[in-house]
This record gives sequence, structure tokens and C-alpha cells, in this order.
Amino acid sequence: MTELARSKRKKAKQTADRVKNLRLGRNPFTEEPLSFIRDTTKEPGRKRGRPKGSGSKGPGLWKRATFIVRQEYLDTLKKLAYQERVTATELVDRALGTFLEGKRIKKQAKETKKNVN
Repeated sequence: MTELARSKRKKAKQTADRVKNLRLGRNPFTEEPLSFIRDTTKEPGRKRGRPKGSGSKGPGLWKRATFIVRQEYLDTLKKLAYQERVTATELVDRALGTFLEGKRIKKQAKETKKNVN
């Protein structure tokens, strides 16, 4: 048998073995029970809890704040934001910008730090 014929036969056997080993799914009878469950508590790079980012559009430009408003104002705000195809944040930003435009702000006295011993 020539060297070329041997290499072809070997390659054909490897291909046949590969095809034999192909499966569409797992065989539950050959695996350990519950082998698909893995411990994710110690995975590196995965942190638990809510992300710490503020979701701001630019560093230093935006600050997350919580306000209590009347329900009717909130409903109107959401409806208007939907009609104008903007987010509620953008709408509140516009409204506050318009309201605060031209307002004079008095300087406040510097706050003194209380000595806590």
C-alpha cells in the first residue's frame, strides 16, 4: 500500500469517527446526574447587586435625584413625554431649564463644620 493510500484511509477513518461522535444533544444516561448545574458564586468578574453607575449621559453633568410629585403631574409628564417621543428625564430637564432661566440665586453663607468628638 502506498503512503498516499494510507494517509487517505487514515483521514477517512478520522472523519468517520468524528461523524459517529456528533450528537444533537446530551445523553442523560452517560452523564452524572445534575452535571449541568454549576457553582456561579465564585465566578470572577461577576458582581452581585445593582450596578453602581448612575446611567448618566456624561460624567459630572448629571446627578440622580429622587423627588416626590403629585400623581396627576407624573401621569401628565409621562403622557407628554410619549407624545413628544422623548424620555421623561429629557422633558423634566427642559422644564427645569425653562423655569430656572434668568433666575437670580443669592449666595449662601459658608457652612461651618461641627466638631464631633
